[in-house]
Amino acid sequence: DLDPSEVIAKALGVESLDDLSPAQRAYSDKVRAKLEENAQRMRGFTLEASRLHKKAEYAYSKGLYVDCVRWCDTALEETEEKTLLGGRILIQKCLGLDASGKTEDAIELYAWLAATHPEGIVKRQAEELKYILEAPKMDIGEDEKVDVPVLRDAYAYSDKWAST
Repeated sequence: DLDPSEVIAKALGVESLDDLSPAQRAYSDKVRAKLEENAQRMRGFTLEASRLHKKAEYAYSKGLYVDCVRWCDTALEETEEKTLLGGRILIQKCLGLDASGKTEDAIELYAWLAATHPEGIVKRQAEELKYILEAPKMDIGEDEKVDVPVLRDAYAYSDKWAST
């Protein structure tokens, strides 16, 4: 980890603040302020994306799969797809797509994640979930299926996308 003075020095193209020219020294405070502003903005994006991702997970847990996909799309507007959080959001989106009957879209997104995502854990999870979706389906008779009711919690989950 670099300390803040080393980051500023690197941003200005030198090894340490002691190596700054007088002109660079005059701009070092502006560079520091801009770097701090960018860091604050990125933290805000990450917090908002995390909050929206949690809403997507909650919608999925309640059987509101279309809402889950919508929350994921909204969360992706607040972060980059190539980050670990972005990858987790895309995995959640795939789960929502599959559960809402868009299995081919989920498989396509899993394949894209497995091929292009820089985070190894996201790649592996996408590969494994894609493998599961592509596996042959078992024939199960109607009398062998379990009927699981959709649970709705009217007090804890009310938002603009709630399906009733």
